[in-house]
Amino acid sequence: MKKKLFVLVILLVVLGGTALSLLTAPDAIEDTNGPDNYNLQVINDFDIIDCDMGMTGGISVKEDLIGSGITISSKGFTGVYDILWANYIGKSDITLDLTALTVTEGNFKAVLMLDDEIVEVIPFNQEDPFYSFRLDDVNGLFVLRLAGESAVFQFSISEHEYERFEHP
Repeated sequence: MKKKLFVLVILLVVLGGTALSLLTAPDAIEDTNGPDNYNLQVINDFDIIDCDMGMTGGISVKEDLIGSGITISSKGFTGVYDILWANYIGKSDITLDLTALTVTEGNFKAVLMLDDEIVEVIPFNQEDPFYSFRLDDVNGLFVLRLAGESAVFQFSISEHEYERFEHP
């Protein structure tokens, strides 16, 4: 009897968690500003800073077949999501190098945050495929946060650098 009750409780917790995640995940936000404009139309900087809207569409994190890199991509991401983070206690220097930063559909924004402040907007679809960011004397929570509206995007980071941060 106790075993059946335990199984029932576990089942209810799993089903409740699934239902909650489905209820809090945002609906896909359609691209309304045209195929060549990737600026966010619905999600704003306040939504990005709050990071409480969840996501739909999923994000893929895959190890590259050649070399030692990680490719982060999506084929229809809507929402706000933290992909990398680190909490620095005491002053630290941060360097972040990304490559092949492309957005091909939807609307997208990637930002670097320190605590609750956007300190850098990462440029995508540039002629130079490399992006490097450095911040000195960091004390606090450093986050690479993504925001998208039906976004199709991709970028890469070295495996060594990826492992320096916390990630999903």
